[in-house]
Amino acid sequence: MRDVSVKNIANPSANISNITSIAPKKPVNSANAMEIPAEPLMIRSNWPTFDIKSKLNGIRYSPSFRRTKQAGSMSGEIWGDLWSSNQSAFARRYMTTVVEKETLVCLAADLRTMDEISALITEVGPYIACLKLHVDIVNDWNIEGWMRICNEARSQGVAIWEDRKFADIGRVSRQQMAGAFDIRSWADIVTAHLISGPDIIQGLQDGWSDVERDGGVLLLAQMSSRGNLLDEKYTKTVVNLGNKEDGVLGYIGNGSDPGAIQALREIVGSNRMIWTPGINLTIGDGVAGQRYGHPREAVLAGSDCLIVGSGIHQSQDRRVAAAEYARISWQALLDR
Repeated sequence: MRDVSVKNIANPSANISNITSIAPKKPVNSANAMEIPAEPLMIRSNWPTFDIKSKLNGIRYSPSFRRTKQAGSMSGEIWGDLWSSNQSAFARRYMTTVVEKETLVCLAADLRTMDEISALITEVGPYIACLKLHVDIVNDWNIEGWMRICNEARSQGVAIWEDRKFADIGRVSRQQMAGAFDIRSWADIVTAHLISGPDIIQGLQDGWSDVERDGGVLLLAQMSSRGNLLDEKYTKTVVNLGNKEDGVLGYIGNGSDPGAIQALREIVGSNRMIWTPGINLTIGDGVAGQRYGHPREAVLAGSDCLIVGSGIHQSQDRRVAAAEYARISWQALLDR
């Protein structure tokens, strides 16, 4: 890796009124679609930056929002083959955001109320590149409050991922993208099993097309939970099929096992991304069969996005915890 300047900001809570979009969404014209504000996937600001290599005393690490042109020129050097081999505009938007914010962290906000989720985004938004949600576990869900959460996330340059692990046939999955939660209208990314065959990918993409939006599908190739049934043969089949589909953003890998991530990278190659759950600074077994691996080891093994939940939202100081995961993930990417 060639030497690249690493910069950030001292005040992540600065005024964000200058944030501007780079890729406006098309307006929603479908008669069956919910009318929602047109929002870009990624939003960027012109906040100033400074050099963190000097390890300024008393200032907590905080990622920068680089200007779009600067981040774009740096992305190819930092991401290497993954950038040059990946023709997906959606993937490149994520990679550019990582460079702008200096973080590979996706926050898994598995919380039960909208107020809890909103407060968490406000607190740690500057340190994350993506927000992973489970809309169907939110007890007080309503569309108005949910759109406020989505808009708050986007105002901080955060992509929105609904982790609704779709697994049905393509036609049904397309219908499920609509339904009571209208996932197609606010999610930028969704997760899917490929157990029903590759037509599910087109069904999900058709769901976005119904409201004139685009999005990316993450396929489950591995899992980090104890005793899961996704064996090596299944993993290879998922990757072989998924690499042929333009709508596939990448694959879910096993973040608790660097060896498994490395093996997955060898199968996937450099034209798709690997996103990994099971990440925590405290490695080992967690509750309900979950297992955890260290963020730096995961990135060095080939992970392109670290999915962190309890390591942030159950910390005593969530802002400091998110900043530390961001710092570790960014430095690991530079060292990779």
